[in-house]
Amino acid sequence: MGIKTCTKCHEDLPSTSEYFNKRTRSVDGLQPLCKVCENIINWRYYKNNTESRLINVRAYAKKNQHKTRERNIKKIYGKEIQDIMDMMTFQKGCCAICNESLINPDSIKNYAIDHNHSTGKVRGLLCNNCNTSLGLMKENREAILEMVKYLDQEDD
Repeated sequence: MGIKTCTKCHEDLPSTSEYFNKRTRSVDGLQPLCKVCENIINWRYYKNNTESRLINVRAYAKKNQHKTRERNIKKIYGKEIQDIMDMMTFQKGCCAICNESLINPDSIKNYAIDHNHSTGKVRGLLCNNCNTSLGLMKENREAILEMVKYLDQEDD
């Protein structure tokens, strides 16, 4: 194990990946700056370029809506997009609650993936109105049943 000098702080450190990030183009395979100096430079850039970074992130997300949606489905629900499409086919393209069509060519997010917040298990696909209603009712079965009773009352 050799010694390498950081080009920023000029500290002599062991020439290992513990102290220097990897860089394939470099002769020794390591970055010229130590990890501490790189972190400081990256943090400053991150802090000083918040607006431009946000603009770039938003532009990427808008341009790649399908990729972003697929990645989020995998990350949040542990499902592949094909699993969701199979669920859509099983539900005949309709909301699992109100049976309204979930197909809206104007929107990438024209349906909500409903899931049990305790277990994380996906229950079905809902229109945004039904999903919002469930959320506002905090999925409280008793309160929802009371609403049904209220609606069933005859007008006096």
